[in-house]
Amino acid sequence: MQNNNLIIDKPVEADLVDRILAKELYAKALGTVYSHLIFGTIFLFLFYSKVELSWLIIWGGVLFSNAIIRFLFIRHWLKMPENQRDQPWMSRMAFMTSLVNGLLWASTVFFLDFYHLPFESVATSIMVFGLAAAAAVYSAYFLPAFYLAVTPYIGSYILYHTTQLTYESALMAVVFGVFGLMLYSQATQLNTTHRKNIAQRIENDHLIEALKESSLEYKKESNTDFLTGVHNRRYFDRMIKMLWKRHLIDEKPLCIVMCDIDNFKTFNDSYGHAAGDEILRQVTKLILDNIRYSDSLCCYGGEEFVLVLPETALDEGCEKIERLRQKIEQHSFVIGDQKHQITLSFGVSSRVPFNMEDYQELVALADQLMYQSKQTGRNNVTVQVTAEEA
Repeated sequence: MQNNNLIIDKPVEADLVDRILAKELYAKALGTVYSHLIFGTIFLFLFYSKVELSWLIIWGGVLFSNAIIRFLFIRHWLKMPENQRDQPWMSRMAFMTSLVNGLLWASTVFFLDFYHLPFESVATSIMVFGLAAAAAVYSAYFLPAFYLAVTPYIGSYILYHTTQLTYESALMAVVFGVFGLMLYSQATQLNTTHRKNIAQRIENDHLIEALKESSLEYKKESNTDFLTGVHNRRYFDRMIKMLWKRHLIDEKPLCIVMCDIDNFKTFNDSYGHAAGDEILRQVTKLILDNIRYSDSLCCYGGEEFVLVLPETALDEGCEKIERLRQKIEQHSFVIGDQKHQITLSFGVSSRVPFNMEDYQELVALADQLMYQSKQTGRNNVTVQVTAEEA
């Protein structure tokens, strides 16, 4: 059984955390495209007819071209299988479109004129503040994005106000600097939080999978005979009820076969329990190799087994079991350097169900027939007497 503690304590792979962060980053990236387009349109409207038009056309053309490229790239990335997302061109595309956005909004300082265009300049500064704040939250999923977007926004405005050489500009430069540091602190803290949350989710997923595996393993062990590996009595009791109900509905016969290894106690006393256990394993393997996939073999207790043959009438079941008896009789069971001949006694019964409980009668009948085989010399197949024969 798997040790759950090993899974709980297993360190989460950093590359897996990075891939999940990247997926969440791109899942939210389309929002940044829309915000850039909206703010860019506002910017062009504010400065239209107030600055040289050719520069606005170039700025707007780069903005909208980059937005379209980024939109198509993000859509393509999200639709691709996860194992194909780490291609070099994709990393370069993400880097270039983010860098273009950063440089594009950094270049808006060349349009500022707080003396002649105070409203437009203040509005542009507010938009850059907003984009920087949004980019900081966005870059919390991927910190290098902070340097590609937020740093150019804030850095260009700090540089602009510093070069104005006025008291007000110096104050604005300090405000932008403090704002930039706050955004960086926020981005790093959010990045740490995101990583911890994702790591915890991965750990929880590992734990859930471990618990499922443990549950399945426990269920398997509770339904399996530890020595032979076949199903046990517990499994048989549940399985026969389900099969009986199905055959009751379909009105088809179900064959039950009880079998027991002949003189097994004598064999154990003569060769030891280890040899007896090996005989049990070899007998079950030989039976499994000679029955259908749809048939079931269960350990009923000790050296006694039960075979369930679905949709099998009495005559067909008798023929199959007789062939099986002969193969077992002719087989040499090897233990160490010794060969042993082992035989089994069988009891075969079959019936088309007519109520939900009569399977118990059929099992009891097969068991009784098996003991008749024991009493009549062993190594034979005893079949129920049909109504015609009676």
